[in-house]
This record gives sequence, C-alpha cells and structure tokens, in this order.
Amino acid sequence: MSFEQQLEAVRVIAGLDKVEVKTEAGCRFLYLPQFFKTKSGELVDCLFACDNHQGYPNRLWFAKDLSSEIQGNWNHKNFCIIGRLWSAFSMKGKGANLSEILLSHMAGSR
Repeated sequence: MSFEQQLEAVRVIAGLDKVEVKTEAGCRFLYLPQFFKTKSGELVDCLFACDNHQGYPNRLWFAKDLSSEIQGNWNHKNFCIIGRLWSAFSMKGKGANLSEILLSHMAGSR
C-alpha cells in the first residue's frame, strides 16, 4: 500500500476532510486537527509521527499535556515540532500500516 493510500485510510478513520502532511528534520508528520476527545469532551489536535522520531519508530503527539487523563510515561512535554508545542507519552505503536499504528496509539491512550 502506498503512502498516499495509507494517508487516505487515516483520513477516513480520523473522520477528517483532509490530513495535512508536514515534514521536519526528515520525519513525516500527519496533522490531525481536533482528533482526540478528552474525558471532558474537549477536542485536542494531534500530530502523528510516521517515521522514526526521538527514538521511537512512530509517535502520537498531543497539543496539550494530558497526563492527568492518560496513564503513561509522559517523557516529552512541551516539545517544539513544526513551530508548535506538543506532548507525548512513551509508546511504540504497532501495526502493518499507518492506520493500524495510529489505532494502536489511540487504544493505548484510553
């Protein structure tokens, strides 16, 4: 499956009209606006690192620190990527394609 086909699959499962691909330091990121819904109902932007980034084969970043809601080792807080601050917990998503990997990150955040 090509990157473009995987991108389209992510767009569909995310329920977004468009998924923006951003690149920084050789890593492709998928910008997912208002993708994660907190327990209080707030929608939070996410940034999904498709490639190796900060020692992880992939990573899901949140536009705010959700350590009070999501268990895990929040070892990167207020990390600047594409000119914006993001936070992430320690997790290596698993799957055969971007959709499966993203869904594994989502399952790990619940």
